[in-house]
Parts: sequence; C-alpha cells; structure tokens
Amino acid sequence: NYNSVENDTRKLEPLVSHFEYLMNLGEVRATRVVSSWVDGMGSHNNRDASLDCTYLPISMGYRSCYRRYMSSLGYVAETTATGSFKIRKEDGSAVDSGEFVSFPTYLSKWKRDYPNLKVSKPVEDICNLCYTYAHRQKFFSDHMTRCSGYADDDDDDEDNEDNDQNVVDELARLTRRGININCPECASNEVAEEKEQMMLEAAEHIKMARVQRQLYQDKVDKARRTVGKIHSERTYTFVVDYGQNMELPVFNSEQPGAMYYYSPMTVNNLGMVDHAHVQTDGTVSEHMHCHVYTDAVGKKGANNVASLIMKTLRHLNLLCKDSVGSELNIVFDNCCGQNKNKTVLRLAPWLAQLGYFLEINFIFLVVGHTKNAADRLFNLLRVMYRKKNLYIFDQLVEALGMSRTITVHPTVSEDFLDYGNLFDFFYKKLTGQIKQNHIFSATQGDEITIRESFLGQHEEFIVPVMKKDFKDRNYQEIVDAAETKLTTLEWEGINPYKVYELFKNFRPYVPVQFHSDPMYAEPSPEVLAKVKAEKVDRKEFRATLKKKKYDRMKEQLKTVAFGDADDKADGAVM
Repeated sequence: NYNSVENDTRKLEPLVSHFEYLMNLGEVRATRVVSSWVDGMGSHNNRDASLDCTYLPISMGYRSCYRRYMSSLGYVAETTATGSFKIRKEDGSAVDSGEFVSFPTYLSKWKRDYPNLKVSKPVEDICNLCYTYAHRQKFFSDHMTRCSGYADDDDDDEDNEDNDQNVVDELARLTRRGININCPECASNEVAEEKEQMMLEAAEHIKMARVQRQLYQDKVDKARRTVGKIHSERTYTFVVDYGQNMELPVFNSEQPGAMYYYSPMTVNNLGMVDHAHVQTDGTVSEHMHCHVYTDAVGKKGANNVASLIMKTLRHLNLLCKDSVGSELNIVFDNCCGQNKNKTVLRLAPWLAQLGYFLEINFIFLVVGHTKNAADRLFNLLRVMYRKKNLYIFDQLVEALGMSRTITVHPTVSEDFLDYGNLFDFFYKKLTGQIKQNHIFSATQGDEITIRESFLGQHEEFIVPVMKKDFKDRNYQEIVDAAETKLTTLEWEGINPYKVYELFKNFRPYVPVQFHSDPMYAEPSPEVLAKVKAEKVDRKEFRATLKKKKYDRMKEQLKTVAFGDADDKADGAVM
C-alpha cells in the first residue's frame, strides 16, 4: 500500500524518478494559459483554470505510463482481457515483487503526490497563436524568476553559464520591437514590458475569438426563431467549410499491399450547413448539403466556393425574384485561399445587388478558433466511407449519403462559374481590407460594411466597391452585362499522369464489372505522349538533383579531410 512504499527505498526511489521524468515530458496547456490571462483581466476565473497543471502528451495514459515505469525496471506489463496487468521479466528470470509497486498503488501515488500531473483528453488542434503565446510567457516568467534571485540555489552553475548566452540572444530577439519603457504606465524593464504587451495581444486575440463565436451563435438562434415565417421575414444562417480530402478508389475494408505505394484520385467535399433545417419529424436542427467532386472536375478555390454557395441557395429556393429574404448569414473559417478572399467577399454585395436579401453578412471566425457545426457533420459523412472498398464515384456518393442529416450533391464541371472575372468587371478590389477584418456586410450592391470583429471598440466602416461606370445602371442592365461575363470556369482536368496511373496501377485491383467506368479508361495516345515526356523530365530532374547532392557531399568531405592541413599551410607561408 501507499505507506509501505514510502518506507521502502527500494520501491520509492525508482518511482519518484519515474514521476520526475513524466513531469519533464508534460507541458502547460496553451489554450488554458491564454484563457486564464483573459479571465483574470476580467476578474473571473474558471474553476479549473490552474496554470500549475502539467499535461502529458495525448498518447500517454495511466496504463501506458505504468508500462513505461515497469519497463524502466526491466519488466514487461501486459494487459489481460479483464484489464489487469500480467507482469514478467524481460530476460525471462523470476519476478521480484519487492522491486515495483502494483498498478493501484501506482495510481494512488500519482493522485496523492502529483495531483497537477494530468493525463490529456483527446482534443482538437491548438490555436497556433495561443500555443506561441503560452511558450513565450513561460520563457519570460522563467527569466524573471532567475533575475529576481528566487531560483533554486542548487542549480548547476556550469549549466547556467552555458545557457546565459542563449537566453540573452533569445531575449534580444523577442524584444527587438524597440520597446519604450519611459512612459509612466510601462514596466520597469524591457523584458517585463514585452511580457505585458504579449499578454495584452493574447487577451485581444481570445476576446475576438469569443465574441465572434458568440455572434455566430446569436445568428443561429435568430435563424431558428424565424422558422415557419414567410421568406421576407426569415433569417438564414449557414456554415461553409471544406472537409478533409477523400480518395477514389479507396480500399478501407481490405487493401492489397501494392495500394500503399500508389496515389489515388483526390475527392473534394464542400459542406454548407443549414442551422435551421426542418427535419422530416418536424424538429429543427443542422443539415449539411455536401458537394462532392474529384480533381478531374475542379479544384478547391475561391470560384469553386462561390459557385457552390450559389448552387446551394438555388437548390433551397432562396434566390427568389418575387420575394426578398430578410437576412442571410454565412459563417466561414479564416482560410484565405478558399473563403477569405476578394472573390468570395464580393459575393455579398452581388446578392444585395440582385435583390435576393435585405442584409447579407459574411462572418469569419478567428484563426485557430474555427470549430463549427460542419466539423461534426463531416465525421457523420464518412462513417460508411471508412468501412468500405469503393471503386467508382456512384458508390462513393451512395456511401456518403447514409445519414439523414446530410444531403450529398454530386458536382460536375458545369457547376463551377468564373465569379472572379464577373466581380472584377463590376467591382473594385478590396486591397488591404481583408486579412485583419472578420465581418463583411452588404445591404446594397455598391458598398460593403467592414468590421474587425464584434468587439465594442471595433467600429464599422464603409468601403465603396462598385466601379463608377456601373453606379447609375439599373437592375436589368446589370443582369444583362452579367450574362456575358459569367462563364463556365475553365479547368484543364485531371493530370495526364494520374489518368495513366488509374489505368495501369489501379484498374487491375478493381472488380471486373467496374473496368468499363470512364475513370479507368485506357489513356489516349496524346495522354501517353505527355506521360512519356513527364517521365523523361522527372528522370532528368532526379539525375540533376543527385549530382548536386554528390558534389556538395564531396566538397564537405574535402573540407573535413583537408581543411586543417590547408589552414596550417597558409599559416606557415605567412
């Protein structure tokens, strides 16, 4: 038991050493650190917001730590069917129970003497900024502790001397902004002032993340409250996001060994979640319209996003010419390449220009804090996909459409229109207005109202976007001009090398009844010629790269072998 271990140095010393080792493996949870700063500034702390807690990596649980402890003593701890441990010696010798503690005693020791050493729960990715802030805060705090003279007196002086220059260099890098400490409100030195400035930046970041999420939730609640009203009084709230790429063909049930080395066709999937969808049983909840297409049809770009948003709105009969909707809210993450760009943002005034809605709001969640309803529904989308072998696109669509909360829309190349070209014709570019702002609204077609976030100190400002030549045009003139400018998006299609791989590498492993599918068709002579040319180019590139590596390695070996001799010879001549 616990007391007997405390009095038995043979068991106690290895156990204490093991827990000290675990403490060195753990880290302070970044999001908890930054959130605690913000809560502290607001004079309210979460109940569990202790910065003293150290969290082990997610892959390490209580049992894996116990197995690590036993391994350090030369034992193997194997879990039985009942959950207990079976202990054996690594070298096959007899087990000495006086050398180690049992698993229950191990847990008691952990809970009693190391309560701040925590096992992490599975979580989503940590925000990059929060993670950086947490590490910088720890670095500054450690430095200030050392300077204050409260560091442990038993620290090795030699180690401190070795680290002094590294600390000085790192402090110089982190404080290179030219901090001014001459103001009355500033800290006493540059390091303390830099730490305070960093905390203020972190607080602003977290507050923005929270207020944007609250705005998102308020728009969802508003949409649900208006369910059942006529279109002119309805508020619609959607979330748009791309899911993780899928593959086709995919061998999730049973995979031939050769498939590990091949690259199948990429399948893109964009989800547009309606937060106020009326289900068949009358309940109101989220429903995702998922647009699925391969890289033979299109890519993941701004025009693709804008096209699929418009396709979904038409499918739901929300683009009515005889009735104007009250409010349309679309929530995005902060991906600039797909969502937060000049093409997608100018879709808001375009919808207002055509008179589809009185108010259009494009709301972006703060980077690193973009968890939304689409993420959960994407997991439901792939339930059957993860369990089956799928060979053709029709099988994929059927497997993805098993959930009642998801409607799968197969996408063809004609669905993608060049909205970027259309908007460049009518509108100015939003140069310098995109990255730092998170709310873009339109109530009329010639301007966008922009705001950094929903925080009180972030005020709205209006940006005129319509070009002068079109300001006095009426509705019909705008529509007529758009018909000539809105064309199908040009797309070169699938890479010829991929066509060749699907036929040569994948077709032999696909059931015979699917060999006639166009995806596995024999490449044309033109495609084969392009593949042959690409193979030659790749071979020449690899040969050139190999030669450069060889020449560089040869020079390094010469420097190591003859560098000292050359230096001495130079010294003798001098």
